[in-house]
Amino acid sequence: MRYDIIGDVHGCFDELVDLLRRLGHRVDGKRLEVRPGRQVVFVGDLVDRGPKVAEVLELVMDAAGRGAALVVRGNHDDRLALYLRGWPIRSAGSIDSSLRQLSHRSVEFQQQVMDFLGSLPPRLRSPARSWSGCAGCAIVCTSGG
Repeated sequence: MRYDIIGDVHGCFDELVDLLRRLGHRVDGKRLEVRPGRQVVFVGDLVDRGPKVAEVLELVMDAAGRGAALVVRGNHDDRLALYLRGWPIRSAGSIDSSLRQLSHRSVEFQQQVMDFLGSLPPRLRSPARSWSGCAGCAIVCTSGG
């Protein structure tokens, strides 16, 4: 199994689709079909800053729900989930972009986003195995935030 580890998408849907296609994966609308023998791993910060936060979330939530991708939460994802849960988060500007974009979506979608982001682990660890030059090693993925 080979891993395609992608971080800091920050709502940049078009760039994400371009990257996934360059890695050999198929993206049809907002559905990711992962290339055989590969695993896509998103390591945080799916949201904030970019112009297509909801589209990124739709793609990644669908892929994760079908087992086509693994996802680790980032600090931006965490802040958005807490805000959607009603926690008093002081805005630093970047969360405003996500909130503005999500406000045009249904309450049901916002609930799905809150549940999805809130369920993400802070890290992933692959099973130990032998890698080139390293017996019994594992890959650990976490967001830098």
